[in-house]
Amino acid sequence: MKLFICLIFLIVVIGNKSWANPHLDSLVQQLKILESKKSSWENDSLIVSTLIKISRFYGNVNDDSALIFLEKALQIAQKRNWNWGLQKVFMSYGNVYLMANNYPNALQYYLKALEITEKAEDTKSLAAVLYNIGIVYQEQNLHEKAVDYFQKALMQFDKDNNIEGKAVALTGLGEIYKAQKNYKQALETHLEVLEIAQSKNNQRRMAIAYHNIGEIYGELAEFDQGIDFLKKGMAIDEQLGLKADIIIDSNVIAKVLYKKGTYKEAIRYAQKAKLLAEKMQLKDEIKNAAEVLYLSYKKLNDYPNALLNYEIFSNYKDSLFNQENIIKIARLEKEFALAKKQYEINLIMKENEKQDLKQNLIIFILLTLVLVAVFIILYTRKKHFISKLQHEKKLAEIAYLNAHQTRAPLATLLGLLYLIDKTKLQDQETMKLFDMMIETARKLDEVIHQINDKAQKVENEKSMI
Repeated sequence: MKLFICLIFLIVVIGNKSWANPHLDSLVQQLKILESKKSSWENDSLIVSTLIKISRFYGNVNDDSALIFLEKALQIAQKRNWNWGLQKVFMSYGNVYLMANNYPNALQYYLKALEITEKAEDTKSLAAVLYNIGIVYQEQNLHEKAVDYFQKALMQFDKDNNIEGKAVALTGLGEIYKAQKNYKQALETHLEVLEIAQSKNNQRRMAIAYHNIGEIYGELAEFDQGIDFLKKGMAIDEQLGLKADIIIDSNVIAKVLYKKGTYKEAIRYAQKAKLLAEKMQLKDEIKNAAEVLYLSYKKLNDYPNALLNYEIFSNYKDSLFNQENIIKIARLEKEFALAKKQYEINLIMKENEKQDLKQNLIIFILLTLVLVAVFIILYTRKKHFISKLQHEKKLAEIAYLNAHQTRAPLATLLGLLYLIDKTKLQDQETMKLFDMMIETARKLDEVIHQINDKAQKVENEKSMI
């Protein structure tokens, strides 16, 4: 538990150099001012950076709120086609999902960040992205993949001459070696981390290294050395006032003392850890302390205390198991809800595409009819001009053609136009085109009426002669 907390802290520090953010209220006020200004490249980049900072405040408390701010940042970065902004947003997405133990989504966004980073040849950010991907694989116990990415990150940190980053990558590698029970390599790796931390006088990292080295010596049954390193780490944690780390240190010391066979000393450290853990409501550490107490009291034949602590251990173990299952179920339900929502959005988009296609088809048909009508008008005018020189019978035939056959498609066209609901047209350009078609059809109708009137007038004049 201690290592995971430390690794997450290191992820944020490496991945985001501007971790020391101002207060949330100050950032929100800053965001309002930026959004009120005219859009520009510089202003939009500041908005994206501010949104990312705000999302960090919610990352450990409310991942939904964090994701809302990141979504806004992503939209701006995509609109600007801004690679650096996209990389930072994807990294932040990955961090939020990693803290929520949503490893598939965390990996998805870290890989997106890696793709952009590699294309942009951004070597300064490359190591941090590689390291974060390694963490995702480590948390899923996919050790080979985790080692691969940690080693790549280590090589890049070395190229960048980033000593702090190198210590972080080595810490990750050391923990994997320990999980694989490769204690020799794990010890060498953590001793290298300790050397780096001492050279930089980094007290926090020294405490982590002491703790990890002490645990490994305990696994190697070199109990005195293990306890010595663990106590050195706890002394730094006490100096820094890190209460949660002190509890973890005490529990690990108690565990090593139990393995050594000094059960009374093990009980003393386990009781200390249990009391502090109960005050801070750290269920996992209460469970760990109760387990050592149960085992130690049992070795001392103190069965009442052994039974009491066994019950505590068992209850917390069941509670943590149930809590873990509840969290997993809640995460699965949330992922299902998001997938369902995305499916519904896709259906709506497909339906909109169908409607657009249908409207475009109607418009095409109407335009075709208008063109046909225009052609008929031109043809009719030409025939009308020729008919002036022809016999009365020809004039009557043309008048009949114009009055009945020409006007029929026009009437159909007008009917189709009036059937269309203008309020359902989606954009101004289409509405304008629709109005122009109606106006054209009306003018065409007037022209046909005029032709009929003139034909009738000519017919009347001929009949009078």
